[in-house]
Amino acid sequence: MRFAWTMAVVMLFSGLPVFAARKTPDARKFTQLEARAAQAGAGKQCLPYADLVNNATDLAIAQMQAGAEEQVSTTLRSIQAYVSKIDPGHAKSAKKLKSAEILLGQAAFKLKELLLSAPSEDRPLLERTLKRVNEADSAVLLQVFDR
Repeated sequence: MRFAWTMAVVMLFSGLPVFAARKTPDARKFTQLEARAAQAGAGKQCLPYADLVNNATDLAIAQMQAGAEEQVSTTLRSIQAYVSKIDPGHAKSAKKLKSAEILLGQAAFKLKELLLSAPSEDRPLLERTLKRVNEADSAVLLQVFDR
Protein backbone atom coordinates (compact mmCIF):
# COMPACT_ATOMS: atom_id res chain seq x y z
CA MET A 1 0.00 0.00 0.00
CA ARG A 2 2.85 2.36 0.81
CA PHE A 3 4.28 1.77 -2.65
CA ALA A 4 1.01 2.78 -4.29
CA TRP A 5 0.92 6.07 -2.37
CA THR A 6 4.55 6.77 -3.22
CA MET A 7 3.90 6.13 -6.91
CA ALA A 8 0.80 8.33 -6.83
CA VAL A 9 2.77 11.21 -5.31
CA VAL A 10 5.62 10.78 -7.79
CA MET A 11 3.22 10.70 -10.72
CA LEU A 12 1.39 13.74 -9.41
CA PHE A 13 4.51 15.87 -9.15
CA SER A 14 6.29 14.53 -12.22
CA GLY A 15 4.26 16.86 -14.41
CA LEU A 16 5.66 19.96 -12.77
CA PRO A 17 8.16 21.97 -14.84
CA VAL A 18 11.76 21.22 -14.04
CA PHE A 19 12.51 24.90 -13.45
CA ALA A 20 9.90 25.31 -10.71
CA ALA A 21 12.41 24.86 -7.87
CA ARG A 22 15.29 26.85 -9.32
CA LYS A 23 16.71 29.70 -7.34
CA THR A 24 16.42 33.15 -8.90
CA PRO A 25 19.68 35.12 -8.99
CA ASP A 26 19.52 38.28 -6.92
CA ALA A 27 20.36 41.68 -8.37
CA ARG A 28 23.64 42.04 -6.46
CA LYS A 29 24.99 38.71 -7.67
CA PHE A 30 23.92 39.51 -11.21
CA THR A 31 25.70 42.88 -11.10
CA GLN A 32 28.84 41.20 -9.77
CA LEU A 33 28.74 38.66 -12.60
CA GLU A 34 28.39 41.43 -15.18
CA ALA A 35 31.34 43.33 -13.69
CA ARG A 36 33.50 40.19 -13.54
CA ALA A 37 32.72 39.33 -17.17
CA ALA A 38 33.43 42.88 -18.37
CA GLN A 39 36.75 43.05 -16.50
CA ALA A 40 38.00 39.66 -17.70
CA GLY A 41 40.69 39.68 -20.34
CA ALA A 42 40.12 38.41 -23.87
CA GLY A 43 41.34 34.92 -22.98
CA LYS A 44 39.22 34.66 -19.84
CA GLN A 45 35.84 36.04 -20.93
CA CYS A 46 34.27 32.79 -22.11
CA LEU A 47 33.45 31.31 -18.70
CA PRO A 48 32.17 34.51 -17.01
CA TYR A 49 29.86 35.27 -19.93
CA ALA A 50 28.61 31.68 -20.01
CA ASP A 51 27.89 31.95 -16.28
CA LEU A 52 26.10 35.23 -16.93
CA VAL A 53 24.01 33.63 -19.70
CA ASN A 54 23.06 30.77 -17.38
CA ASN A 55 22.05 33.12 -14.55
CA ALA A 56 20.20 35.46 -16.92
CA THR A 57 18.24 32.45 -18.16
CA ASP A 58 17.20 31.69 -14.58
CA LEU A 59 16.16 35.32 -14.23
CA ALA A 60 14.10 35.15 -17.45
CA ILE A 61 12.34 32.03 -16.16
CA ALA A 62 11.48 33.76 -12.90
CA GLN A 63 10.23 36.83 -14.76
CA MET A 64 8.10 34.68 -17.06
CA GLN A 65 6.57 32.91 -14.08
CA ALA A 66 5.82 36.28 -12.48
CA GLY A 67 4.17 37.51 -15.68
CA ALA A 68 6.63 40.35 -16.32
CA GLU A 69 6.64 40.20 -20.14
CA GLU A 70 8.59 43.44 -20.69
CA GLN A 71 11.34 42.32 -18.34
CA VAL A 72 11.52 38.91 -20.02
CA SER A 73 12.09 40.56 -23.41
CA THR A 74 14.82 42.77 -21.97
CA THR A 75 16.50 39.82 -20.27
CA LEU A 76 16.38 37.72 -23.45
CA ARG A 77 17.99 40.55 -25.42
CA SER A 78 20.65 40.78 -22.72
CA ILE A 79 21.29 37.05 -23.07
CA GLN A 80 21.78 37.53 -26.80
CA ALA A 81 24.26 40.32 -26.12
CA TYR A 82 26.18 38.20 -23.61
CA VAL A 83 26.29 35.28 -26.04
CA SER A 84 27.73 37.52 -28.75
CA LYS A 85 30.63 38.37 -26.41
CA ILE A 86 31.61 34.72 -25.93
CA ASP A 87 34.70 34.05 -28.01
CA PRO A 88 36.04 30.56 -27.35
CA GLY A 89 38.91 31.02 -29.81
CA HIS A 90 40.92 33.10 -27.35
CA ALA A 91 40.30 30.94 -24.29
CA LYS A 92 43.45 29.59 -22.71
CA SER A 93 42.13 26.89 -20.39
CA ALA A 94 40.48 23.73 -21.72
CA LYS A 95 38.95 23.13 -18.29
CA LYS A 96 37.28 26.56 -18.28
CA LEU A 97 36.10 25.99 -21.85
CA LYS A 98 34.43 22.75 -20.80
CA SER A 99 32.84 24.50 -17.81
CA ALA A 100 31.54 27.22 -20.15
CA GLU A 101 30.18 24.56 -22.50
CA ILE A 102 28.33 22.89 -19.62
CA LEU A 103 26.82 26.22 -18.51
CA LEU A 104 25.72 27.05 -22.05
CA GLY A 105 24.19 23.59 -22.42
CA GLN A 106 22.25 24.11 -19.19
CA ALA A 107 21.08 27.52 -20.37
CA ALA A 108 19.96 26.05 -23.70
CA PHE A 109 18.02 23.32 -21.88
CA LYS A 110 16.30 25.90 -19.66
CA LEU A 111 15.45 28.10 -22.65
CA LYS A 112 13.96 25.09 -24.45
CA GLU A 113 11.77 24.40 -21.39
CA LEU A 114 10.76 28.04 -21.30
CA LEU A 115 9.97 27.99 -25.01
CA LEU A 116 7.62 25.05 -24.58
CA SER A 117 5.59 26.88 -21.95
CA ALA A 118 5.80 30.42 -23.36
CA PRO A 119 2.91 32.31 -24.91
CA SER A 120 2.97 32.53 -28.70
CA GLU A 121 3.92 36.23 -28.79
CA ASP A 122 7.15 35.55 -26.87
CA ARG A 123 8.25 32.57 -28.94
CA PRO A 124 10.11 34.33 -31.79
CA LEU A 125 12.47 36.13 -29.40
CA LEU A 126 12.90 32.96 -27.35
CA GLU A 127 13.67 30.95 -30.49
CA ARG A 128 16.31 33.47 -31.63
CA THR A 129 17.86 33.48 -28.17
CA LEU A 130 17.88 29.68 -28.02
CA LYS A 131 19.46 29.51 -31.48
CA ARG A 132 22.26 31.88 -30.46
CA VAL A 133 22.92 29.99 -27.22
CA ASN A 134 23.06 26.71 -29.13
CA GLU A 135 25.47 28.22 -31.68
CA ALA A 136 27.74 29.48 -28.91
CA ASP A 137 27.54 26.11 -27.17
CA SER A 138 28.58 24.36 -30.39
CA ALA A 139 31.46 26.80 -30.95
CA VAL A 140 32.75 26.27 -27.41
CA LEU A 141 32.40 22.51 -27.75
CA LEU A 142 34.42 22.58 -30.98
CA GLN A 143 37.16 24.46 -29.18
CA VAL A 144 37.11 21.89 -26.38
CA PHE A 145 37.68 19.11 -28.90
CA ASP A 146 40.38 21.09 -30.73
CA ARG A 147 42.50 21.25 -27.60
